[in-house]
Amino acid sequence: MISLCMIVRNEESNLPRVLGSVLGLVDESVVVDTGSTDRSVEVAKSLGARVEFFEWIDDFSAARNHALSMARGDWIMVLDADDEFEREDIPLARRILETSRASGVSVRHFLLYPGEPPGVKRQMAFVRNRPEHRYVWRVHEQIPVDPATVERSALRVTHHGYTPELLPLKNGRNRRLLERMKSDPDPLGRVAASFYLGTLHQWEKRHPDAIREFKAAAYSGLPCPYRLYSVFRLAQLASMAGERDYAESLLRVLLDANPGLIEAELELADLCREAGRIDEARRHFEISSASRLRLLPYESTPWEDRARARLRGALFGLEVSR
Repeated sequence: MISLCMIVRNEESNLPRVLGSVLGLVDESVVVDTGSTDRSVEVAKSLGARVEFFEWIDDFSAARNHALSMARGDWIMVLDADDEFEREDIPLARRILETSRASGVSVRHFLLYPGEPPGVKRQMAFVRNRPEHRYVWRVHEQIPVDPATVERSALRVTHHGYTPELLPLKNGRNRRLLERMKSDPDPLGRVAASFYLGTLHQWEKRHPDAIREFKAAAYSGLPCPYRLYSVFRLAQLASMAGERDYAESLLRVLLDANPGLIEAELELADLCREAGRIDEARRHFEISSASRLRLLPYESTPWEDRARARLRGALFGLEVSR
């Protein structure tokens, strides 16, 4: 049995799409409403969902865990209201869940950005219904599952939430929750909060604020991926500011510990190109193309697509085939 678990607030326009996309896949849909003032509850019920309620307490994990506690299935599927499962993949999904021995199953999550090619992120969308599988962190929440126990699948989910009219509202909400998360007791959560705050500031071109947050994460002393992510973002910002020696030193620290890291190899190739070290730039570009080691959990991003196109043209005189 497969249970879909969702939390929603004012999602009446999105619910028909997301619930319709999993018809024939899930055996029950649990929709937890956190305070809608529109017709979300009525729409969810009309589409066959079981609706529960949870008072919003500025904590996505608390709301999601309430939804998970309501699930009756052996497997739990987690989607956002602005997600859409690829219906062509339903037979494959059922076969995977019937035979998998994994703790979770990840999908290819297509993120639609305004005016950009989609990014493709690895995200766990299915997890076994066990008491220990619960979310942590008040925002950018996740279930701590050993990655070695998560099966990678070709299943596809599209995320429609990055629209120009919604992004400022979401970013403002996330900024407020991340500031609170920096004071939460979990040290890993605090480092993650600094990274995500830095990312928000970088996206909004508030670079001094981004640098402050990335440095807080990078120099936290806590061994975790968010330190590495922050070192890479610091290198990007240093390069943009013309501090190429500092940027290169940060990238080489990453590559000394993680040879072939795709994002770092690409960024270093660009720095070498700008410095006129063309042979070295080509070498780093070719390493990035042959490597499978990624820093971030993305199969592709608009940044990477642009970097590869720019470097192919500058280093090899090649146009990108689309």
